[in-house]
Formats: sequence, structure tokens, C-alpha cells
Amino acid sequence: MILIADSGSTKTDWVLLDKNTTMAFVQTAGFNPYYSDTKVLKELITENVLKKMTAESIHSLFYYGSGCSTDSKKEHVSLVLKKYFPTAAVEVNHDLLGSARSILGHQPGIACILGTGSNSCKYDGERITENVPSVGYFFGDEGSGTDFGKRLINHYLRKNLPPEIQLALENETSLTFEKAMDSIYNQPMPNRFFSSFSPFILKNINHLFITDQVMQSFRDFFTYQVCNYSGYDVLPLCFVGSVAFHFRDLLEKVAAEFNLTIRKVIPNPVEGLIVFHQEPEEENTAE
Repeated sequence: MILIADSGSTKTDWVLLDKNTTMAFVQTAGFNPYYSDTKVLKELITENVLKKMTAESIHSLFYYGSGCSTDSKKEHVSLVLKKYFPTAAVEVNHDLLGSARSILGHQPGIACILGTGSNSCKYDGERITENVPSVGYFFGDEGSGTDFGKRLINHYLRKNLPPEIQLALENETSLTFEKAMDSIYNQPMPNRFFSSFSPFILKNINHLFITDQVMQSFRDFFTYQVCNYSGYDVLPLCFVGSVAFHFRDLLEKVAAEFNLTIRKVIPNPVEGLIVFHQEPEEENTAE
């Protein structure tokens, strides 16, 4: 059997396949080796995944993870997976390759992720040929839920929000200045704190202030990411992620400002990865 894992910073989807049949699906918390120790991944596997499937039945494991962008990070994750799935050939890749494979298959194009974080790449149908570094939530992640939240909270802390938005934010989320500062500077993974405001932003998307903030975030994504790829204006442009999916109307408006048309938007890569890996078994075995 084949096990596919798509791991973002917020959640991980684990899908067990036997030929063309999905045998099990498990959703756990996310894992990013830049933000969490590998013991977190070990706990996700032992306390969740292995309770739904037998490790010895898996011959190939394809793991696509946020933060798996360097050989050292891939190796850290691979060592954990090989320990708990000893009979499987393990392949660890960046979640960006997973998104490209999911939405483009074997066709070339520009693949973009807009979820908790953001990323993008130029894909030739087999591999990533160009990648503008995302650089994470401190300096980048334009167009993501984290960036939306950073913009909102920045205005909140500086008392620059429209009164009706500030009142709604405090009433619906129990947010205070002290809670915000503590979550940002004292608690782990402030990116999750920022992105947790995505539902509030979506709910209030028709407010002009919120609309402007979201569109500016998308503009920054196109400026600093998409438009830096060779051939970006002629290649198919596709998006994966909850933010791209739920804010699609505004995303398409911003794309039009850059004279671009979005070919396809999907909420997550799992279904596409299932299709990608449901090929003849001899072409599907991890190396």
C-alpha cells in the first residue's frame, strides 16, 4: 500500500491507498521542522496515524511537508518516518512540489500555495525549476492567512481599525491588546495566532477596509512572487490552499490587475496527489 502525507503548518492529511482505493484517512496537527522538534512528528504518528493503519503493510510513503525545503530538514523528517514505517521506501519532499504535482500533474506551469503561509514555484511537469524563497512569516508569506492576520492585528494594536471592525473583532474573538502582544511575543508559533483571524476576515470581507487589506496582500504576492518567474505571463497559473479557495473572487481581481488569468484553484492538494500517485505501481515506488 501507499501512504501519502500532505503536511502544512496547521494540519497534516494522511491518506492510505491500495491501488485505486482509499483505505484510510487521518487528519492530524501540522508539522514544520523549522518551528517544531521532530518529537512532535513522532507523537502525531504514534498517537494518531498508527492507530488507523498497520505500518508493515505500507511499501511506499510519500511525504510532502512545509519546511522540507533543504536536504537537512528532509533528512530529519525522513529518519522519523523510516523508524515508524520500516518496510516502506520513503520519499520526503517540500509541500510545494506536492502542490505542483496535485494541481498541474505532469504539465508545466506556475503553482502557488495560499494557506496559513504562502509559497510558489515554476514547475516543468516533473520538478521545480524556479522558486522565489517564501522566507516565512517574519518577512514574507504575502497573500496568506498569516499575512492577513498580521495586517489586521497591526492596525488593531495601533488603534487604526475602523470602529465597527474593532468592536466586532473584540466581541467575536475576545481580543485585547495584552492578549495580542502575549500571543505574538511570548507564545509558540505566532503564525498560527495571526492566521486564526482568517474566518473573521472572511466574514467581514465586504467591508471596504478588509477588502483593501486582502487585495493589497494579494498584490504583494503577485509582485514579490508570481511576477518574478520567467514566462509567468504565458504559463498556466494555479493555486492551492484554503485562502486561495475562499478568497478566490478577490484573488482573481488582483490577478486581472496584472493581466493574468488563474487557471485553477483547489482548497487542498490531497485529491490531486491521490490521482498523481494512482499510476502503475512500478512508476510509483519511492526511491
